[in-house]
Amino acid sequence: MKSLFFFVDGEPRPKQSFRYVKGGGYTSASVKAWQEAVAWQAKIAMGDRQLMSGPLGVKMAFRLGNKRRVDLDNLSKGTLDSMNGIVFRDDTEVTSLILSKCVDKQVGVTVYVDVLEA
Repeated sequence: MKSLFFFVDGEPRPKQSFRYVKGGGYTSASVKAWQEAVAWQAKIAMGDRQLMSGPLGVKMAFRLGNKRRVDLDNLSKGTLDSMNGIVFRDDTEVTSLILSKCVDKQVGVTVYVDVLEA
């Protein structure tokens, strides 16, 4: 498989730096829910195909419901992490990453993953 495309419906959630609390780390419930939605759509898109292997190019177009200030790189972190073990072994195989964000009535993220020529 040379390429993959899928859309995740819902308000994208940024994954910020890992927070340490007594007894371990903490990820907010909204970020966990977003990552589960991404993982689910990635599984559907992959079907019974084998994991993609690098070098990989990923394009993500985030559509937000409002003009809130959110770092684009933080939006990509959780989304990429959600695809580990589903689309590719690990997101370290991604050698090209193109990101965009805009405000739209249809919130979510469109994800394209391509196998790049070595």
